[in-house]
Amino acid sequence: MLFHNPHEVLMLNAFDGVEDFFKKIEERVAAGFFVAGWLSYEAAYGMDSALAEMATAQTWQAPLAWFGVYKAPQRFTADEVAQLFPPSLTTAITAPHCSTTEIDHAEQVAAIREEIAAGKVYQVNLTARYHFSMAGEAPALFAALRQQQPASYTAFLNCGERTILSFSPELFFRTDGCAIETRPMKGTAPRGSSAEEDAHLRLQLQQCEKNCAENLMIVDLLRNDLGRICTPATIKATKLFATESWPTLHQMISTISGELRNNVSLYELFQALYPCGSITGAPKISAMQLIQQLEQSPRGIYTGAIGYITPPSAQVSAQTMRFSVAIRTLELQGQHGIYGSGGGIVWDSVAADEYCECQLKTKILESIAAPPFELFETMLWHDGCYLWLNEHLNRLANSAKALGFAFERQATLQQLLAFEVELQQSPKKRCKVKLTLFRNGEVQLDAEAVSPDLSGRLMLVTLAEKPVSSNEEAWLQHKTTLRHSYDSAFAAARAAGYDEVIFCNQRGEITEGAISSIMVRHGSQLLTPSLACGLLNSISRRYLLATRPNLREATLYPNDLVTADMLYIANSVRGIRPAVMEQEMKRIEK
Repeated sequence: MLFHNPHEVLMLNAFDGVEDFFKKIEERVAAGFFVAGWLSYEAAYGMDSALAEMATAQTWQAPLAWFGVYKAPQRFTADEVAQLFPPSLTTAITAPHCSTTEIDHAEQVAAIREEIAAGKVYQVNLTARYHFSMAGEAPALFAALRQQQPASYTAFLNCGERTILSFSPELFFRTDGCAIETRPMKGTAPRGSSAEEDAHLRLQLQQCEKNCAENLMIVDLLRNDLGRICTPATIKATKLFATESWPTLHQMISTISGELRNNVSLYELFQALYPCGSITGAPKISAMQLIQQLEQSPRGIYTGAIGYITPPSAQVSAQTMRFSVAIRTLELQGQHGIYGSGGGIVWDSVAADEYCECQLKTKILESIAAPPFELFETMLWHDGCYLWLNEHLNRLANSAKALGFAFERQATLQQLLAFEVELQQSPKKRCKVKLTLFRNGEVQLDAEAVSPDLSGRLMLVTLAEKPVSSNEEAWLQHKTTLRHSYDSAFAAARAAGYDEVIFCNQRGEITEGAISSIMVRHGSQLLTPSLACGLLNSISRRYLLATRPNLREATLYPNDLVTADMLYIANSVRGIRPAVMEQEMKRIEK
């Protein structure tokens, strides 16, 4: 179903407004509207007085809940959905970086086991956040993941600044009139490399005492939750310890159903059930209090709920509700994304195994993760010093932070100074120094002698045959080794006798050269491509914009390079060089 063009958007921005928020939703449904959206995990703090202190003890991001109010959804077949979300070959993400180290996770598991030993909790669902950067647009990322990770409850929610992509296999609850059903998921096993191994792992999951005990504990918790809003005699646990298989793992699922009492309000329903016990632990309140103490950041939409409510109609006499547990869920803001993963901790949990389970649940992202890469900087060493050293280190530090690389600036500086001593003792007096930063923080330095070109000749440049995408090249704002399209085009251009190759984006706008930024002069005005066109904000580009009052950003096209009074290419090693386009060179030769 597609919900679009909301008649109204309802947002929950304060914990003390939860009950009124649900009343507004009920009013819209009673008026014949459909309502669809999400609640964050932290929204639960406003539903129980025992959790009220937690509402002020932890930072959280507004809104706590977001629901659109719609006249009616459009219904689509699977093929039609695929057309709505076409995949893109260039959509990718950086390898997700976990904000919780394995050592920190082990300490958290130990703390939970102490609380279990003290009788305060029986099980706690411990989670961590994984951060990544994205190349491409959210719809294409959704399409790629939907192909690789089919799920029972997929959702794409464009909420303005946030975009949510969910591929949840877990039903939180569904209602049809007074009938309610919930299907908690607890117990995980990896897929096998062969049919025989896969069947063995699935059977092993079904027969595992630990996983069955965890699952049963959550079944009992949810039976108790349903008892607050259902007629007691109607609550039944069916299909205990069933297993479902997904592309990267097997999951254990049980089903509990019941009949709602008359006149149960939406607020009362969520107050009784929210958040789902499978992602808290037991007892729920004590587990949530411990979760807040141990986890390093708010969960946000992760482990919250995503769903919709339909009004009664001529075809359906009672309203229906469908809500999933927001696991296997990505939250995007711009090109940055967060993905949560976790598992239930009980007394006999082994920290290393639990950390592996967290990693297993991130495999949904592996199919679209970019290949391993490094960050690098190239700088000129001349007259006994590095040119623009601080600027290079600042850019490297920013990229390392954005892409999850370890980086020790002071240690790197000391390594550069030691390398400089080696350079001073060598016959090389002018060098291009390449600094490569690996994900673990290791730094490699290499030097190549370069001689200044005093000939004054024009650099001959040509246009690349294939465009780059300003939307799908998130790496363009960082200097990474993920530059195959640049390197191959540059190598082909050099083999054909050119000094540089210049790229355009998908709109035909000039972006940059493979190793240079671009400038053109029209009269006294200097112009350089805008960052919005999709290019690296190079060191030389920043310097020139800061020091040349007659230089400004603009949208340039190939013809602008040909008709300009002068074309320049620049980088921090070679400096500024006059250049000429291939077409213009042919005209000059004539």
